[in-house]
Amino acid sequence: MARPASNVKLILLCVFAASMVAALVWVVSVWARGGSMHAPEHPWTAERQTETIARGDRIGVALMLWHESHGSFPESLNDLVPVFLDEVPHPVAGVTRWYYERTPRGFRLTFGTHTLGGGGVNSLYPVSVLSIDIPLGRPAEPVSPTWHHDS
Repeated sequence: MARPASNVKLILLCVFAASMVAALVWVVSVWARGGSMHAPEHPWTAERQTETIARGDRIGVALMLWHESHGSFPESLNDLVPVFLDEVPHPVAGVTRWYYERTPRGFRLTFGTHTLGGGGVNSLYPVSVLSIDIPLGRPAEPVSPTWHHDS
């Protein structure tokens, strides 16, 4: 007769093995559909790109308001909610999320599509980037973020 402690170990081992098999089945099913485990993508059309740029402009305005209020840019776009944005609008062209980073003198807000990079790793191909480079000191003229597009 097996001891109770060894039964518990056997049950835990079976649960672990079953969860590993389920995870493997999911990964293979995503791969078999030609999918990616990254954020899903929307179709890429001129209308969707225009709408995504408009949404990015709203985020850019909120980022500039945050900067005026705090003297720096936020750590995350979610920091803009609820004071400067009701919610962070998602891109409707390409990858369904923004890639935001603070730079030494501004920020970069990027949207694009996934590409297969070196070593077969999916990465973001930045099709459009909203960025700003704030001059050191007090600028004579107000500065605004500008879009840069790779077509």
